[in-house]
Amino acid sequence: MTVEKRESLPIGTGKRRPCDRAPGYPGRTHPQMAADRVDRRPDRAGFAGNAGDDAGAYPDEVIRTSLTSLTTRAHVPAEEQLMMVPFKVGELAGMRLVRVVPGVAAQFTDGAQDTLEATEQSHLLIAAAAGGPAESRDRDQFARDAMSGLPPFKDLRLINAEPMRIGGQPGHEVRAQAKDPQTGADIEIVQWLRFGTGAYLRILGFGPKDKWTETFTRFRAIRDGLEPRVSSQSPLDLVLRSQPKPKAKAGVSKDGPRVAAHASRRRASRGSSA
Repeated sequence: MTVEKRESLPIGTGKRRPCDRAPGYPGRTHPQMAADRVDRRPDRAGFAGNAGDDAGAYPDEVIRTSLTSLTTRAHVPAEEQLMMVPFKVGELAGMRLVRVVPGVAAQFTDGAQDTLEATEQSHLLIAAAAGGPAESRDRDQFARDAMSGLPPFKDLRLINAEPMRIGGQPGHEVRAQAKDPQTGADIEIVQWLRFGTGAYLRILGFGPKDKWTETFTRFRAIRDGLEPRVSSQSPLDLVLRSQPKPKAKAGVSKDGPRVAAHASRRRASRGSSA
């Protein structure tokens, strides 16, 4: 790519950013530096456009007008933030969104504080990840190992781990108890793993023991309200898609051709007796 021209361009906030016009691609492109990919500063964003072969339909003034119309917002609604993860959260059950990791995870709580160390309130994390155990016999150990990623609780002990179906797919539930390292308060923990094709969904929730019955019911409602985001371009959305069941071959049972042959002989016998 050869840069033809570089200039500063005022955008919606009144700040100026470098803008290049590069004829090296087919047509013309007007890229804007994606600084958020470099230093992860929350007050920066990047955008780019490519006119392709039909460059004449997008003269410089049209592109310039579009770029200068951009504005920034101090707050992005939770509904829009949740569009950046590969799953739909159909039920919040009184929880509020704390933050999202685009394409990967979302964090929720029911209290005023955003930190996971605030154990006097309930917290729920939902994350999608590639991989997972290929064999069903390995899922129990995989789920137990995943519990090592908890906040620094003390006296952590697992009280139950069992397979289960979640949203029509294979899953695993782990229940645990622990104590707050600062106050010694009792904490209840639940983790659900939902396994898909080449990926899995992890749902981790914890909260104070004295409110656990209600909290667990709310966590389960959120878990059951998760749906695939069909428009997501991330391969991780496969974790929420139902896996098709293999079709049984006509005339052959799970016991093989022997049963089918036996059935044929019975039908022939009935025919001869008639």
